[in-house]
Amino acid sequence: AALLLFAETLFQLERYAESREQFSQLARNESLDTTPQVRHLTTLRLGEIAANENDWSTADQFAANLREATEHYDFAGQAFNYLGRVAIAKGEMDEARQWLRKSAEAAQVAEREVAARSLWLIGETYFLQNNFTAALESYHQVASFADSPHWCAAALLQSAKCYESLERWSDAVTAYSTLIDNYPSSHYVVEATERLAAAQSQGMVR
Repeated sequence: AALLLFAETLFQLERYAESREQFSQLARNESLDTTPQVRHLTTLRLGEIAANENDWSTADQFAANLREATEHYDFAGQAFNYLGRVAIAKGEMDEARQWLRKSAEAAQVAEREVAARSLWLIGETYFLQNNFTAALESYHQVASFADSPHWCAAALLQSAKCYESLERWSDAVTAYSTLIDNYPSSHYVVEATERLAAAQSQGMVR
């Protein structure tokens, strides 16, 4: 229990190299009396660390062990989100959306930031396919998660880019302005400010 707590704390602090070392010890030490939940969480965290380091080959290997029974554990929302991210990296957008929708549903109460991230990622899958109308629908759903300001700001930025692609310049200006006004400390503000001026110019020309 102490090793698991230590490994999880390091993960939450984004000290991934140290966290990986501790979770790896949990995974390979057969003498430890670990429960199925602990083994499942260990696999999830090792996969997430690989994904965060863009080691998608390793992440996919861990994902193969997580594609069954994840709904039986408290961290189902996180597991589904991770599986969706792996599918995106493999270019499997339909599969990604299936996992991410399950993540958003599982996490919408207890893990709201995970749910917001999953909805944003669904938008990203459509954005990557140039389906800007469908992307907007997903980005707009993130707005209901006001307690996840990072993803709300990210959704506004991407919504504005969708509006640009659809040549809806007034809507793009509104989205960029809302991001800047409502989330002034977000690191997305710099890009939004730069793109806002261009969107305003396009709107005036048209």
